[in-house]
Amino acid sequence: MSDADHDHDPDPVPELAQVREATILAGGFPTRVLHLGRAPGELQEEQEQNQRRWRPRPVMLIIPGNPGLAGYYERFMLDLREAVTATTAAMATRTTPATPDIWAVSHVGHEAVSHGGADYFAECSLAQQVEHKIALVSEWVPPDCDLTLVAHSVGCLIAMEVADHFADLHQQQQQVRQPVRAHMLFPMMMKMRLTPNGGYAHTLTSYFTTVAKLSGWLLTQLPGFLLRRLIRWRLSGGGQRIVPECCVETTVRLLDPRAIG
Repeated sequence: MSDADHDHDPDPVPELAQVREATILAGGFPTRVLHLGRAPGELQEEQEQNQRRWRPRPVMLIIPGNPGLAGYYERFMLDLREAVTATTAAMATRTTPATPDIWAVSHVGHEAVSHGGADYFAECSLAQQVEHKIALVSEWVPPDCDLTLVAHSVGCLIAMEVADHFADLHQQQQQVRQPVRAHMLFPMMMKMRLTPNGGYAHTLTSYFTTVAKLSGWLLTQLPGFLLRRLIRWRLSGGGQRIVPECCVETTVRLLDPRAIG
């Protein structure tokens, strides 16, 4: 989409400007991470530059459910930080900051990630998505940070595998890391195909992939302002509810035919 297309859209919700974007390599995969507070690289730089005064920070990592794009969780990140900050402020000590750094990571291959001057895509199995999240934690979260996973839907299965991995390493004394906690929102662990949405998604991805790709391509040929109006109308149930602008923009990314495939 051209920059001119965005001129016709309403301004994004002001507070979402606090959410920033970073592209990192995790397990060798270019990865899009949204963050409130310090970015993954900034957290490591602070630790390296202030070894004597380093205070481990709480980090909350959001692992999304399908369709796996971090952008859908922007508003949730703000609400989560506000709630956690209010709850922990009274318990904060001189060595533990009350305000957590909150990250949300997109699943590999579910959206375009700009890397090396080009858009990067990769097809990953569920097991590879688990390995990707393990690599992200290992490579970007200092071991002495208080890490909490916040997972949604099938992301809860990934979070369980990640937490078990580091628990096993700790038990085997192969890695000294603070225990990894996980909070699960509407967990979906197994038999997803038997749910209404799961059955629909399985049918669509198994038998109508070409049709879905073509539909996505046709929609992306529309002028940007018109595409966003259609998305906003659909997500709002025909104007019945307000849709955060972050959800509209994330749906535009989701419609990329390369990601649909």
